[in-house]
Amino acid sequence: MTPTAKLTGRNYDGLTAYWCAVLSDLAYADEAEIRGASELFGMRLVDCWDVGNAQGFAADVDGVLVVSIRGTTPTELRDIATDARIAQTGGPFGSGKVHRGFLAHAETIEPLVSELVQSFDGPVILCGHSLGAAAAQLLAAMLLHAGQEVGAVYTYGSPRVGNGRFCGILDYGLSRSAAAHYRHVNACDVVTRAPWCLGKYRHGGRLKYFTTGGRLLDQPRAWRVWADRLWMLRAPWTWARRSVADHATENYRRLCAAQVWN
Repeated sequence: MTPTAKLTGRNYDGLTAYWCAVLSDLAYADEAEIRGASELFGMRLVDCWDVGNAQGFAADVDGVLVVSIRGTTPTELRDIATDARIAQTGGPFGSGKVHRGFLAHAETIEPLVSELVQSFDGPVILCGHSLGAAAAQLLAAMLLHAGQEVGAVYTYGSPRVGNGRFCGILDYGLSRSAAAHYRHVNACDVVTRAPWCLGKYRHGGRLKYFTTGGRLLDQPRAWRVWADRLWMLRAPWTWARRSVADHATENYRRLCAAQVWN
């Protein structure tokens, strides 16, 4: 099954979440693989970029522009350096603070993405995994601040991007466009708990939490999330292994698929 005629620009559904997970994973591939997959999926590849240390692509999926940004590649020192720049700086809205490294990463491709969005006649979805998820949120903020519409933001394994004020403004800005940020978290994924930095960072968006057993919970309370995680403390090695394994793109893709076809 291809995503053609299946994606929706404004409302959450499981199939859209699955295909955004697939395309977030595809952003880690090289251009030849992305072009081949685009043909296989019945998408029209609009652009594919490698600017500085920022990579990704944009595809027209039956009238919806999907912008997918690549996440952290452990072998890329520039990606690691970006993640490590945790000092906060002013955000795109002129209010609220954001991660300095993530902002610089998003600013690298903002002119390119903005031009694509302006020239496209249809809904826009931003998606990404890990560092790509952080960049997707910041790009959404930049587009909204410039008066452009964003249909939805789908993220997977996202770190915290900014303080509470930034997250609140972004969520409000998306809601004014009848849109939302759908933030997928896989159980013990350690990246989703960073950076903390003395409580200066918060998460925004609508939480879509996959339990340790693979069940999807919509906007669960914090105690429910930690109750699900804490039972694994009985087996510290399993906790440590899952903290890393749960961040993998293929696991997000698998879990999203299970919500649609199981």
